Amino acid sequence: MRFPIALCLLACELHCIQPPLNDLEGAVRQRQHMDTRLGASTFGINQVGVVNYFALASGFLTGKYRTSADAAKSTRGKGIIEKYLNPRGLRILAALDEVGRRYDVSPARVALAWQIARPSITAPIASATTANQVHELVAATKLNLDKAAIEQLDTASK
Repeated sequence: MRFPIALCLLACELHCIQPPLNDLEGAVRQRQHMDTRLGASTFGINQVGVVNYFALASGFLTGKYRTSADAAKSTRGKGIIEKYLNPRGLRILAALDEVGRRYDVSPARVALAWQIARPSITAPIASATTANQVHELVAATKLNLDKAAIEQLDTASK
């Protein structure tokens, strides 16, 4: 059986896709690497999707951690500060807040809807510890972001 070269290259890359996608920054870096190396169309042509672990970046994309003081209240705090509490992370939170205001929904709901809208993401994985959080996760599946919102979020995440 013969396979197209793009599919063969993709298969070679798949063994290392998942670990970097376990965090927001890794997901963006890996997406840029795969888009550059294989071409963005490889994902669409071959119908390959990514399951994004920690889709809410350990709670950061909910807006729960906006300062070092916020992060210090959690056992996850040190990791949040090191990975996400930086100019890029704050740009993403600002964009999530603005889009959330336009749709009258939470940043968490916007973050998940944004990932659901990405053709290369098969499913964002997020956990919940309260019934209200479960409601937010489910509600995100029903939020359809317009092109302008997706572009705003994409731009903020670069």
